[in-house]
Amino acid sequence: MKYSPTVLAFAALLAIVYGVLFSMSYPFVEISGGIVALCVLLGVVTCLVAAAIWKMLARPKAASADTAAPVHPASANPPARPPRRRKR
Repeated sequence: MKYSPTVLAFAALLAIVYGVLFSMSYPFVEISGGIVALCVLLGVVTCLVAAAIWKMLARPKAASADTAAPVHPASANPPARPPRRRKR
């Protein structure tokens, strides 16, 4: 899988934030490789989910087949009938 450097940088930043929050929440727990790996995994997953949501929200709307806007009458009354032509 190929990740952009921006996503990897934000994943590393989030992993550090998760690690700091964990060490503040559990000060007597020794930080081992498993906890570091868990923080890295959470950082990568968080960034990938955020990137997917961002792409979904930033995607342009698909144009519909009918590009003309529907015509609505200016008033609630139906339009008047045109006058009849006389035969000559």
